Amino acid sequence: MSALAGTVRLHARRVSDEQLGRARLARLAPDERRAVDELAHALAERIAESLLDEARRDRAVAEALESVYRCKS
Repeated sequence: MSALAGTVRLHARRVSDEQLGRARLARLAPDERRAVDELAHALAERIAESLLDEARRDRAVAEALESVYRCKS
């Protein structure tokens, strides 16, 4: 599960970064932008952790995640 957990966390971070890149945040002050970045990354991390917690409780969820991330490159 640890390799899967790392992959899920990394993917969540990448998705967060992609979405932040698409957002029009240039008008924000640097400290506001930093706060938005931190919040987005914290949310992505919590979502990943919730998904991993569910995978620990439910083998079907774990198998689904393993299947999805085995197929990703």
